[in-house]
Amino acid sequence: MLKVGFNPVTFRATDSRTMHKGMVDLQNLAPEVPEQIQNITQDNNQPEVSQEKKNGKTVKDGVADVWKFFSVANQMANSALKGLFYGAVTGAVFLSGSWLFGTLPKAFSKTGPKLWEVIRHPLKNMPKSGKIISGIASGSVLAYQLIAGKLQANQKTAVIDHKLKVGHRDA
Repeated sequence: MLKVGFNPVTFRATDSRTMHKGMVDLQNLAPEVPEQIQNITQDNNQPEVSQEKKNGKTVKDGVADVWKFFSVANQMANSALKGLFYGAVTGAVFLSGSWLFGTLPKAFSKTGPKLWEVIRHPLKNMPKSGKIISGIASGSVLAYQLIAGKLQANQKTAVIDHKLKVGHRDA
């Protein structure tokens, strides 16, 4: 069986006048670094400035940028319109379901509003939860269409870049 022990070490602040023999003064101790290494570390601390000149855009890149802009704009406009339409349809379906299954049965009971009031002001007599759920459903349909449109737009720009960079048409 091994015994493990701990020898406590005490650290005291010492003054350079009261230093004992064999003690090292860490405050006045500076590392000795050769001059070559100092030059290297000083050079590495300065930011690198590249000497390469950036080439301007070619006509081919300009045409590709215009082509990509119209492709993305067309795709996002179509996705936004599709999202608004499908979102409105979804919201209308949820609202009508809430009206049909939540408000209309109350109109036939003797304690709820009259049938004519339920038909005349459907949103006023509809429960708040049905309105909130229909809003969330229509918003999520819109968000889905916008995200899907952005992914399709990215795919179309990748196809444009591929067509221009690979050179399928070069003979």
